[in-house]
Amino acid sequence: TLLIHSAIVRLTHQVYYKFQQTFKDADSDAPFNIATETIILSLKKTHWSDKTLKNVTETLDVVRSIKKASIRFGITLHVTLVPLPFFWPDEAVTGKALPPYNWPSNFTVSQNGIEEYIRGYIDNLGVNWIDLQYSFTKAKTESIIKLYNEVDGHWNTNGHQVVYQSLVDYFDFYNK
Repeated sequence: TLLIHSAIVRLTHQVYYKFQQTFKDADSDAPFNIATETIILSLKKTHWSDKTLKNVTETLDVVRSIKKASIRFGITLHVTLVPLPFFWPDEAVTGKALPPYNWPSNFTVSQNGIEEYIRGYIDNLGVNWIDLQYSFTKAKTESIIKLYNEVDGHWNTNGHQVVYQSLVDYFDFYNK
C-alpha cells in the first residue's frame, strides 16, 4: 500500500511539473490572456493556433502517463472537465465583469471546442468520460439556483451537490 501511495504521489508531481512547464513555455512574445484563451478554446481545434494545439496536446499527454500507471495498479481511470460558470448568463456575473475577463455581466462562452478535443483524445486512450456539463445543464434547466460563487467561479454548495450526485449516478451505472 505504501509503494502504491508513493507511486501515485510521484505521478501527481510529474503531472504538476509537466502542466507547469507547458504554460511556462507559452509564447513569451504575447502576454497570457485567460479571457482570450477561454474564447479560443470554445472553438473547434481547427481555429486554434499551432501553439495552442501543441500546449493542449502536451498537457493531455500526461493523461496517457496516468492511464499507463493506473493499469499497472489495477485502477480504472475516469476523466471529466469542470464546467465553466461562463456557460450560463446568470452565473459568476460579478466575476465576468472583473479583470482578467472584463466581459459584460451576461456574457456566455462554452467549452465545446476543448471538450470535444479532450473527449476524442481520451476516447482513443480508452479512458472513461464523466459528463459534468450535462449534469450542470440539467440542474440549471430544472431550477433557477446558482451553482457557482459570484466572483471567483468556483462551485458553491449547490454546485458541489450536483457534482456529488453526478458521480454517485455515474458510478452506480458504471458498476452495474
